[in-house]
Parts: sequence; structure tokens; C-alpha cells
Amino acid sequence: MDERPIRQGIERLGELGDETIPAETDNLRHQLDESLADVRRVLDLARVTDVASKVEQIVADMCREVEHLRDASTAAVSTATSELKALLRPVLHVTSTQREHQLILRDPPEDHNIVVDRSVTYGTGVNGRVISVKATLAEGPAGNATPVLSGE
Repeated sequence: MDERPIRQGIERLGELGDETIPAETDNLRHQLDESLADVRRVLDLARVTDVASKVEQIVADMCREVEHLRDASTAAVSTATSELKALLRPVLHVTSTQREHQLILRDPPEDHNIVVDRSVTYGTGVNGRVISVKATLAEGPAGNATPVLSGE
């Protein structure tokens, strides 16, 4: 498999999360502040002070929404980056019943996907710590079940 597109995607997502999203949300925040200043000047000239406080509250709410947008966008980029990185991890297939696989299960290698009994996939990160788990859930008694649902 050619890993270049995945690595390029990871790099571009990193730029998006580190540079583009913060810059764009900062720009939006700046535009809101400038618009509020313009509206304040007009309201001051018209001597309409009760409306000014309402407008300020609306702009403050909009600024909070921009911050929520920034946080949600950054989280989405982080999740997508993690999922792409997971595609690059080597995969080990083991069974829970074979003695030689017990060491791998007790002390998993770092940055691997470990498939256990063809139904559970553990993703490991730094120091072999488990960072993700995907399991195939089955219906019926253990050992005789047919997989019907996949979940995380």
C-alpha cells in the first residue's frame, strides 16, 4: 500500500488544525469586534443606549459560538488525524488461546493494531498503551455466535 496519500493527509490536517482554523476563527472574531464598534458608534450618535447593551450581548453570544466552532473543528481534525495515523500502524493477528501470543497480549508493542481472535482490535500508542478498541459484537452463546454488529 502506498502510504504517501495518508501521510500527506495527516500533514495537511495538522496544518488545518494548527494554522488555518485558529487564523480563520481569530479573523471572524476580529470582524465581529469591528462590526460591534461600528454599531456602537451609530447607536451613540443616535443616543440609543438601551439597544446598545442588547447588541453587545448578541455579539458576545456570537463570539462564544465562534469559540465553540473553533473547539469543535479542532477536535474533528484531531480525530481524523488519529484515524489516519491508525491506518499506518502495523497489524498483528493473535489468538487469546495460543501460549506464544500471551506475551503480546500482556505487553503489547507500541504503535500497533493488534487483532485478537479476529473480533477485537486494539490500537496501541506510545509505550504500548491501548488508545483505541474496536470489537465485533455477536449474538448467541460464546463460541457459536455469528457476528451481527460492529462497534467502537
